[in-house]
Amino acid sequence: MFNKRFTRKSNAFSKKLRHHERALALTIMYYNYCWLPYPKTRICREIGEVLKQKQATPAMEIGLTDRVWEISDLLELTDAYLADVKASERSASTDLVAGPTVDNGQEAFWVYSSEQHNFAKIHTAECVNCNQGTGRGGGGAKYGKWHGCETLEEATKLAEHLQPHDNSICKMCLGSYRKSGYRGPSAAPNRNPSRKLLN
Repeated sequence: MFNKRFTRKSNAFSKKLRHHERALALTIMYYNYCWLPYPKTRICREIGEVLKQKQATPAMEIGLTDRVWEISDLLELTDAYLADVKASERSASTDLVAGPTVDNGQEAFWVYSSEQHNFAKIHTAECVNCNQGTGRGGGGAKYGKWHGCETLEEATKLAEHLQPHDNSICKMCLGSYRKSGYRGPSAAPNRNPSRKLLN
């Protein structure tokens, strides 16, 4: 009743799991801290009067807060959370990683993190998308950064630290394409069959 994204047969669905989780988190916070239920009424049998209970949010009932929150309070919490995420990303790029070493090529795995698109992906050094941390065309990263790692475990921990909500492995070098035997793009179809007959 509070979240339109759970309604059947509507176009108000979440197109990504990350968006659905955050919409649900906002709904839960609003229900517990901002929403005031209708006051419950009961009849006192001793005096015969109708008594109303005090209006309070669920968080106030169990003692988590002593006031009704506003939408501005939720926005302040959201801004503080985003500031913490940005600070952790900066500390990860300075403390955990000394920077990509493209020249020597000692790293076996590379993590590509994009702050613009908010995702991180793990590649091997020989992957065509990685190319020893120089990208597909060899021109480096346009919207993110390459971070070199020696082992897959270090690369996984770094990707989870840089982008905890959206991190994965490259399907070309580590995922399903490699297991099923990726053979590259298919050949262009012959659009002139009569030429083949003439040859």
